[in-house]
Amino acid sequence: MLRVMMIKTIIFDNNGVLTTSDQEATLRNVSGFLDIKASELKPFWECHPSPLDLGEITNEEFMVNILRKLKKTANIEKLMSVYLNSYQGKKDVQEYALSLKKDYELAMITNFGEAFHRCTTRWGLDKIFDNEKVFLSSDLHMEKPNEDIYLYALNRLNRIPGECIFVDDRMPNVKVANILGMNGILFENIEKLTKDIENIIGYNYAK
Repeated sequence: MLRVMMIKTIIFDNNGVLTTSDQEATLRNVSGFLDIKASELKPFWECHPSPLDLGEITNEEFMVNILRKLKKTANIEKLMSVYLNSYQGKKDVQEYALSLKKDYELAMITNFGEAFHRCTTRWGLDKIFDNEKVFLSSDLHMEKPNEDIYLYALNRLNRIPGECIFVDDRMPNVKVANILGMNGILFENIEKLTKDIENIIGYNYAK
């Protein structure tokens, strides 16, 4: 008989789950500020995130690189404001996460640059996660979907994979979590998330 391991920790991704993703708002807002189409910005945007996420460049340097590729000029301070303000907290998901926190340890593994630390309060994340349970790619110089950042988080949390649920909006990240033995969930919307977690833990925290 298959024994289901008791869940102790629920690990969330940030952008696209607890806050809006680049696709939901950021590309549109940044391209609007630069007076170009989002489709023009997207190819340049998507070829730079790894050095940013790995902490090899700062968020400001990321923006300078984008401007250079686009052959555009802009006030970096204003551009950074548009960029970071584009990410907005998803209230429904955050409230659900807080309901889970009553009975489960919550943690985060997220790919983002060093500017993440400036935004946690505005994004509402400081109410959900303890600082030592936030595993930021640019701090650790590791990024999803590479296994090392998952294994690092599990070690720091003192958890084995089967004790954890992992929630992310990108399938490659979820697949690695599953390969490692975690209970991976692909986030699409709050309704599906609550059902998926209920199927694992046997209780509906969305009531």
